[in-house]
Amino acid sequence: MSPTLNAAAFSKYYNDCPSLNIQGFTYLVEELILEDIYTLNRFRYFPQKPTQRSCKIKPGDSFTEFVIPYVNEMKRFKEYPFAILNWLENPLSKDTDDKLVLELIYYICNNKDDGAILVFLSGWDQISKLTKILKDKGFGNTSR
Repeated sequence: MSPTLNAAAFSKYYNDCPSLNIQGFTYLVEELILEDIYTLNRFRYFPQKPTQRSCKIKPGDSFTEFVIPYVNEMKRFKEYPFAILNWLENPLSKDTDDKLVLELIYYICNNKDDGAILVFLSGWDQISKLTKILKDKGFGNTSR
């Protein structure tokens, strides 16, 4: 997957408008889902098991309706280690863990070719916290 467009078709659509070609680098985009990430870097840190107070799932909750059936389907195909699938069934797995994101970034930096990493986080607090941790660990330019 790559974010490119057909310049000739674009120009033609806009009444043969002139176009400018600027050379750059393209990188293939590898899309990973959570269970791939756990498997790739052999991530073994699973937070505590849920307690009655820490997680209450109500019938009709999106976790119950979507995540549990998805994990059960994955169990049938046996593509992922059992420990990972068990963790994904845990309601606490919904919470992104900074340690997991850091492990993934370390894994990519140490095992993949040059490129870029795009991480989506749910809020400014998580973004700021991860940026600070990466800077403190000596990672390069984290401002972009």
